[in-house]
Amino acid sequence: GSGPGASGYSNFKGNYRHLVGAGYRCIIPDHIGYGFSDKPNDVDHPLSFFVECIKQTLDVAGVEKCTLVGNSLGGVIALGIALEHPERVDKLVLMAPGGLSDLAEYQQMPGMQKVFKVFGSGEPVTPAVMKDLFATGLMHNPEHATDELVEERMQIMQIIRDLGGDTGKQNINKRTSKGETRSTLRCWVIPAFEEETIELPVKEISNDIPF
Repeated sequence: GSGPGASGYSNFKGNYRHLVGAGYRCIIPDHIGYGFSDKPNDVDHPLSFFVECIKQTLDVAGVEKCTLVGNSLGGVIALGIALEHPERVDKLVLMAPGGLSDLAEYQQMPGMQKVFKVFGSGEPVTPAVMKDLFATGLMHNPEHATDELVEERMQIMQIIRDLGGDTGKQNINKRTSKGETRSTLRCWVIPAFEEETIELPVKEISNDIPF
């Protein structure tokens, strides 16, 4: 998802153990622009960009077919992959996928109204504000709005603050011998729980998905 301070690990740390126990290999990415992955400011970020990034990630990881689990932004990316590369997708598990409602309808959702209010107020988003947002706006059970979760989310938000709004500063911006510009996508591969970085030639991403 693309919620405040979101990262793959923070979002799914309570789920992957059960999936591994059921025999699945889990790859948990931070999308480019989110979490601990690069945040280049010299590329556009349409749906086709994210779809191509995940497609390249699957290629590098040697995954020919998979089950995609997507929440919010991740949900619409999963749908985009299924439409553009149906041969790569076995099943879809979607949680409140984005892109399926008009903006006006989206803005009527109580949880999103609170998100817009918090981040549109101009006031600092402190740990206390973040915890209240999750407990009263984004979670059915407020007990899940733990201090540990808030700390994880605040860590990502601090990265953005430290960039001073210029997210391109976190772009490693490596160039290959062919002159390609590559960004680094970070993911966790379970059950070995190895943190891996994957370099993606994001400058080459220009395809449009009819979605």
